[in-house]
Amino acid sequence: MSHLIRPGVFAPTFNTVDMLGSPVALESYRGRKVLLSFFRNSACALCNLRIRQFIGRHAQWNDQGMDVIAVFTSEEKMQATMADFRTKAFIAEAAAAGFELIHEKDSNFHRVPAEFLINENGIVQAAHYGQLVTDHLDIAVIDRFAAGK
Repeated sequence: MSHLIRPGVFAPTFNTVDMLGSPVALESYRGRKVLLSFFRNSACALCNLRIRQFIGRHAQWNDQGMDVIAVFTSEEKMQATMADFRTKAFIAEAAAAGFELIHEKDSNFHRVPAEFLINENGIVQAAHYGQLVTDHLDIAVIDRFAAGK
């Protein structure tokens, strides 16, 4: 692993496309808080449990000025998942809830799972690199960040 992103630095920029082919640029979120979360792949059952936690809080977080970007490790895995009838409904639910589902190409974040809280100015406020697929930022920490506490 090369460079870990630490709190207090500007979040590295990236440009990519979401699962529908729409452009996604981290810089376009300036002015809003961002939870940037990296997952193994969109077919991962444990990753899906975490996404469901996000979906359950999405409306509240959005009202508090925070967006969520969920990044999966490869476009190929994401495309394979999109073709899998067992996960199509879940992906549709996440997309309908407003999540940007993108692959990791061209990003500077390489450890999975990893979660970053980025403030309105693009500064990383919290960086969490999981040791296990189930190791994430505590949801209460994310809630406090979204609420501005």
